[in-house]
Amino acid sequence: MKIYTDFAKSLPNDITHNLDKTIDKLTSFKIGDFLIKELFESSVHLLNKEGKLLRPTLVFLGSHILKEKSQKFINLAVAIELLHVSSLVHDDIIDKEEFRRSIKSVNTKYGVETAILAGDALISKAVELASPYGKDVIRAISDVSLQMCAGELLDYSCQKGNLIKDIDKYMKIARLKTASLIGTSCNIIAVHNKSSAKNALYNYGINIGMAFQIRDDILDFIGDNSSKISNSDMKGMNIVSIIKKKYKISTKDALDKAAKLNQKYIDMAIKCIKGRDFSDILEPYARMISINPSQ
Repeated sequence: MKIYTDFAKSLPNDITHNLDKTIDKLTSFKIGDFLIKELFESSVHLLNKEGKLLRPTLVFLGSHILKEKSQKFINLAVAIELLHVSSLVHDDIIDKEEFRRSIKSVNTKYGVETAILAGDALISKAVELASPYGKDVIRAISDVSLQMCAGELLDYSCQKGNLIKDIDKYMKIARLKTASLIGTSCNIIAVHNKSSAKNALYNYGINIGMAFQIRDDILDFIGDNSSKISNSDMKGMNIVSIIKKKYKISTKDALDKAAKLNQKYIDMAIKCIKGRDFSDILEPYARMISINPSQ
């Protein structure tokens, strides 16, 4: 695992130090943490591989701007990442994906039944690690987990019926599946310490989450993984594909429209924190998620 590349160079030293500790914890689970070898191996399968650590980074950014010691929240950052990875495991099962992060998916390597239980175990471990931070944090973890489940089911239902034909439907799924956890990552420290900034930080996170999803879609569309692009285009799950079909325009024009949508959400994220004493810290991180497909 590695810190999200665009963020890495500009992060305060205390955050990078504690992100390193987060990586150590994510990659040092033992069999006893998951009771039996089979559950341990399948649960940690993706934890030892490449991941951006965007969500733990946002947790620590939240602690930094609220003037909390980030080292106190290492277990909470780990919990948030485990929740994210659990969603990847379940997503791969539903989509019947064979690979994740250039390795075999958990369902491919260990079987669907084991993968289901591994995803559940990761959620359980996330709750365990988050529980010392109080009932408000656990409530937030529960709420975002429910949103992610709803988004995953809506995604599956739409793919099964080939119903994703408009941008609004896609955005609803992206908000539930992706942006909800990014929003929670941004404001979970504010929830913990009952800061008045919790709503502003959540809305900031929701918008950068939407921008991040659109950015990933653009990168998938123009990237080297042609089989993934083809699959996304067929299902209509890539925002570039949806725009291209909706407006009956060229790929270049569709990419440009998607990039403008990405920028729209970045601008909305910045607006959410405008006037706050931490806006000058968070605004540059929002801008790092912008993308220009023509470059």
